[in-house]
Amino acid sequence: MRKLGLILILFFSMLSFGSYLTFDTNDGVALHFPMNGFEVFVGYRYSGFSFSYPLWEIGSRVEMAIDPFSQSGYLMGGVYVEKDNSHLELGLMPSILSEQDNGSRFIKRGNLDFYLKASHQMNLLGFELLAQKTLLGFYTDTNKQLTFVIPPLELESMGVLLQPSVKFNLGQSPKVSIKIGYILNLSWTQSLPSALMNLGGFRITFAVGDF
Repeated sequence: MRKLGLILILFFSMLSFGSYLTFDTNDGVALHFPMNGFEVFVGYRYSGFSFSYPLWEIGSRVEMAIDPFSQSGYLMGGVYVEKDNSHLELGLMPSILSEQDNGSRFIKRGNLDFYLKASHQMNLLGFELLAQKTLLGFYTDTNKQLTFVIPPLELESMGVLLQPSVKFNLGQSPKVSIKIGYILNLSWTQSLPSALMNLGGFRITFAVGDF
């Protein structure tokens, strides 16, 4: 209880210095600190950083986050194109879900996914589609033996995740956005902790602040 109280005190102390706050029904709550293309975010469940480097209409982006409670995390790295309020990004996303048994921690599931993200933003409304395809899976047993799994090219083991979303934007400063999506799992194996709030496939992301 004392540990939770200290975490809450620290979080609300940092709130006064952050630029914006997000709450995601899958990924939890986080406070973001953007700085000229580089951003640090701290929260429950994920903490990490993201970095983007735009070059005219083409750029690159890297995002890394860990969940210290489950000792799991992910890394996203890709390139993107932006033009006329539209955004197209593709890249690779390795992720690891760990677990502990009899005092020994092992990789319950790891994925190397290809991802594609497309979005278009209008004044108050935006649309987004996220697609992930597992290229390679892996796991270890309690003896640290690493095993790789390549998904076969069959319909019942496609290893594909689709998430269409609609996003509403309100205000200027502070700005409020609400994104509502639905996750379609086509034989895709989860490689990160399960959703913080199970909404039957729906995912809601709320953000407020200067972003």
